[in-house]
Amino acid sequence: MRRSRWPSVDASAGQVLMLAVAKWSASLHSGDIIDGIVDLIEHSIEIADKLCKELSKEENLCVLESQQTAITIFRPLNYTTEDFFKQLPEGMFSTCIIDNQLWLRSVAVNPLADIDKIISTVKKLLGKEAMLQSF
Repeated sequence: MRRSRWPSVDASAGQVLMLAVAKWSASLHSGDIIDGIVDLIEHSIEIADKLCKELSKEENLCVLESQQTAITIFRPLNYTTEDFFKQLPEGMFSTCIIDNQLWLRSVAVNPLADIDKIISTVKKLLGKEAMLQSF
């Protein structure tokens, strides 16, 4: 099994799809065809909400409004977004440009993502940057 480079996900996209199909198949036997898929979508939205709320608490981050589409957009205030992004595990976030500024973007489509590990990784990096700036 290929392990993801995300510290929070030990599954490939194919495994996520297999889980969705398995849950959907199980729901066929219980009489409700879409329960499994609905559960996965609801869980993805829940982890997106948690990420947005936790990042909004950080004084060294700017979160672009609250997420409503399971997409969280944010950037560090005490560090360049590009340098911050380079220090994150590959594939954890993507970037986008809004009003000529680089932002980090999280799209919560993986219901197997360990959101606590993702939040911890960002907070550790913010703490590391705060320590570097104090010297």
